[in-house]
Amino acid sequence: INFSKSKLEACLINWDCKGYEFGNIFLAGDAAGFALGLTGEGIYPALLSGEEIARKIINPKYKCDKLNCYLKIKKNLEKNLTAINTLRYSTRLKLEIGMFLLKFRFFSKKLVSMFYKKL
Repeated sequence: INFSKSKLEACLINWDCKGYEFGNIFLAGDAAGFALGLTGEGIYPALLSGEEIARKIINPKYKCDKLNCYLKIKKNLEKNLTAINTLRYSTRLKLEIGMFLLKFRFFSKKLVSMFYKKL
């Protein structure tokens, strides 16, 4: 297949999950926002959600425990990402101050001696 004349396009991946069961309508995979926001990985959650939703359709009393466990993990990862993003400015400021202090012999000697004590 020759793609040389093709226009390549991309799209943001939906990772903002708002649920997967809406009455008798079910969403799975990327449509439900199951992809991870950090990596964009979505194959595993697509397969997992497809299997769990199929079981739910066959047996309406099925709890989708594996899918709910995945969603809890995903939610915790997203909370951590949000926290890291809010600390970005202060973290960068600390890094800049640290780099500035390393220019002075006193601080650089202290840092080197602390590093070698741990080895």
